[in-house]
Amino acid sequence: MTSGRYGIVLAALLAVPIAVPLSARADAFVTTLGTTPFAACAKAAAEAKRTGVGTRAALAVCDQAIATWPSPPIEMVTAYVNRSVVQLALAHVAAAIVDTSAAIRLNPALAEAYLDRGIALSTQHRNEAAIEDFSRALALHLGRPALAYFDRAMAREDSGDIKGAYLDYRQAAALSPAWDKPRLELARFTVVRAPAS
Repeated sequence: MTSGRYGIVLAALLAVPIAVPLSARADAFVTTLGTTPFAACAKAAAEAKRTGVGTRAALAVCDQAIATWPSPPIEMVTAYVNRSVVQLALAHVAAAIVDTSAAIRLNPALAEAYLDRGIALSTQHRNEAAIEDFSRALALHLGRPALAYFDRAMAREDSGDIKGAYLDYRQAAALSPAWDKPRLELARFTVVRAPAS
């Protein structure tokens, strides 16, 4: 892991119950059945997401999937996003950004790719770009929007937008009441009403 912030972001993602194939998000990835390189990459990414640990072997499996080009575009998009998960778990943040950007070029409507790129950007404290990606993921109807609200709140807080961060943490908590991470973050805030003039 490259920074404490990345550890916080990853912990936030892992705190949500994981739905196969990845990222605890319903729209995350297309599951490929069988023993294809794409299925192996999806499995490797799911393990990296579950444990927070990436391995060179997992990366090699995803490299192999991407090397099978030409393949159906949906499989390539999925492989790039899955490899980005492994890259983030290995703290290869720049490579994760490259992979999610490749996925977005192939399918600009994939909310998951924007969310994952936003996470990678926020680990580099590139908050403005991260906030844009989180907002785009929300606009594309991410399967679990609480994740994007939570991660956007972190980027907003890191950039000094305390009110925006509070509102996003509150929205994440409202959308996912069983998820304790937004509530824990909200407990740090004190809301003070401005006196009427």
